[in-house]
Formats: sequence, C-alpha cells, structure tokens
Amino acid sequence: MVKSGSSTAPGAAQRPAAAPWIWWLLLFCAGALSRWLTRTELVQAWDAGNFVLALTDFDLDRHQPHLPGCFWWLISLGRLSLPLTGGNGVAALELVNALVSAAALPFGWILARRWGGQRAAWWMVVLLFSSPLLWFYASQPLSYGTELGWVMAIACCSWFVAEGDPRFLPPLALLMATAGGIRPNTPLFLFPLVLLCCLRGWRRGLQPWRLLVSVALGLGVLVWWGQAFLEEAGGLGPFWAQLMAWKGDHAQQASDRGVLGNGWLLIRTVALTAPAGLGLALGPSWAGPAAKAPGPLPRQDRLWRRWFIALWVVPSAFYLLVVHFTRMGHATTILPAVLLLLAARLAERADGGGALRWPRPLLLVLALQCALFLLVPGDRFLENLRSYDHDWGLAIRAVNRFD
Repeated sequence: MVKSGSSTAPGAAQRPAAAPWIWWLLLFCAGALSRWLTRTELVQAWDAGNFVLALTDFDLDRHQPHLPGCFWWLISLGRLSLPLTGGNGVAALELVNALVSAAALPFGWILARRWGGQRAAWWMVVLLFSSPLLWFYASQPLSYGTELGWVMAIACCSWFVAEGDPRFLPPLALLMATAGGIRPNTPLFLFPLVLLCCLRGWRRGLQPWRLLVSVALGLGVLVWWGQAFLEEAGGLGPFWAQLMAWKGDHAQQASDRGVLGNGWLLIRTVALTAPAGLGLALGPSWAGPAAKAPGPLPRQDRLWRRWFIALWVVPSAFYLLVVHFTRMGHATTILPAVLLLLAARLAERADGGGALRWPRPLLLVLALQCALFLLVPGDRFLENLRSYDHDWGLAIRAVNRFD
C-alpha cells in the first residue's frame, strides 16, 4: 500500500492553510456581487420609494420614510452611498443592501460552524446565498437586505457572548444600538435573546464591568443617533403625535387577515426561503445510511440551543401572527434561525453514502434555488423585477419623449 505522503509534492505538507478571513472575504464578495447584478432600476414598492425620497428630503409628514420613520441608519448609509452611484438614490440603497446582506454569509458560516460543524457551515452559506426570497428583497431599495446582515451579526455575536467571550460584547452592543435605525422592531424582537446570552456569558466568566461598559456604549450610541433622528423629524412632540396617529391603522392591516391568514403567509414565507433545502430535509431518506455520529450533545447543551432558537424566533413570530404581517420581508428576523436549523439537519442527513453523497446534495440545492430565482417566472423571482423595470421603463421613456 502506497503511503499518502509519497504522492505529495515537496513542501505541500508544510503549506499553511488559508486564513479564515480569506474565505469570509470571498463569501462576502460573492454575496455582494450577486445582489448587485440583480438589482432593480426602478422603485417597485411604496416603502422603497419613500426610502429613496428620504435620502434627499427627510419629511415624516409626507412619509419620507414611512412611519414609524426611524430608519435613520438605513437612510444615513444610503446618503453615504449616493456619491458612489452618481446621485442615484435607488442604486445607493441597493448598494447598501448588497453589501450588508452579503455580510450575513461570513457571519452565518461562523455561527453554523459552532452549531453543527464544517458541513453545517457550508449548508448555511448555500442556503443564505441561494434563498430566492432573501435574494429578491436584497435586490431592491428596501430595508430587508440590510436587516438580514444585522440580524445574522447579532445572532453570531450573541452566541459567542453566551460562551463567555468578552471580545464580542462591544460589537453586540453597537449592533443592538443601531438595529432600530435599520428596522425599528429588530432590537425589540432580539432583546430577549441578547439578554439571555449576556446572563449565560456572565455565569461563564464574563466580568460584570465589561457588561456594564458595553451597555453604556450601546445606550450612548442609541441616544446619539436618536437625537439626530428627532432633529430631522422636527422634534419629539411632532414625532410622537404622528406615531400615535399611525399606530392604529398599522395594526388594523394585520388584524383584518387574522391569525390563521398570517400563519399561512408565514408558512409560505418559510417555504419560499429555502424550497429545495426543505424538500431534501423533510423528504424520505436520500443519502443512504448516515455516518456514525459522535454521540448526542449533553442535555444542558441541547436545552441551551432550544432556548437560543426559541428566543430568536418566538417574539418576532408572535408579532407577525397577531399584530402586523403584510409582506414576506417582515419575517427577515426569524428566517436566519430557520436556515440555521435546516443547515444542521441537512448536514446530518448528508453525512453518509448513497447516490447523493457529499457534496452533491449541497451543490444540487445551490443549483436548484439559484435557478428558481434567476430563471423561473414568479412574484418573488428575478423575472418579476426585470419585467417591472422593462414595462415601466418603456412607459417612462414614452412620457419623456413628449415632455
């Protein structure tokens, strides 16, 4: 029997492995490029138009942006991007979406690798990258692509804080402090998860003064940008009056459909997020006998993971079902958690032999979901974005010729 070393080129055994940050950078670039290449040319949603107008004319009386209006960080990032896009507000917000949503890929890799190992990390990256629904919203000047990056980063930092790593406390504080300026509900939905992770980290050795300093940092940043937002909104009094007048109509939109209707919309949202991945995970055995598992996790670890997912998902899901759910993008906070569980499940099922041995199922899901978004007609696919741009672009050019 020939030893493996005899066929190895001289010095190959000593060649260092690529640094992790190189892979994270490649993932980020792939995500950003894919979203930028599929971006829309025209505004295709009312909220998106309000965001674009707010870049140069922030006015809550005219719903620029739409109430509750505190999308201050999204608007500020869009303003910073305006010079890079030649003053095109649609492209500026799409550039922000492309870059920040792409950051979800390396954060997803890191979290899934800690959760379920290397194969779970690959599954997480493929599911995040090829998700038709997430790709659809990241290609428009809406807030959901940027929210995806924020949520994935918060979840990743929370996991490490819960393990007692103090390095992740300051970034977690900054992310939570600024998340409300991307989408107002995000920090409220994720606060129970972050609080539990901080308490668990404290029990695992995080020093109280580090926690207090991080809380102070987050509050300081929140007060700073909150004051900047209120100045643009015309002050606390006018903003509060506008918010109270808008609140009732906003909640009524969801109550008209009812819990069952919202539940059905949520099921369809999850299905469209990873259709091929869900099909493989929920279908009959397709990968042959799985390789021998290292054994179940200790009971405390299993319990902790259940709490982690529950506190990530339940607050947002309750709000969507009972209060307000009119667009699939509203579920962006919980969709990464669903993909994390799905990635772990697929990693277990694809760990054996069979016709679809590793990495064939991974490549199959990647190909099917990318083809679904890029090639198949549908409301949440690329064809819908392109046809809207084409049809309304013709109308706009026709009007301009007679103007």
